[in-house]
Amino acid sequence: MLDQVKEESSTELVEQVISDFIAARFFTEQLCEPLKAEDYNLQAIAETSPVK
Repeated sequence: MLDQVKEESSTELVEQVISDFIAARFFTEQLCEPLKAEDYNLQAIAETSPVK
C-alpha cells in the first residue's frame, strides 16, 4: 500500500513538473515573439572595450 502511495505521488510530481515546464516555455515564447534573430546576439556594454 505504501508503494502505491509513493508511486501515485511520484506520478503527480512528474505531471506537475511537466506542466510547469510547458507554462514556462509558453511564457518564454511569448516574450521572444517580437524579437528578430539579431536581437539574440551578445552586445557589449558601453563601459567595455570594443571586440577586436
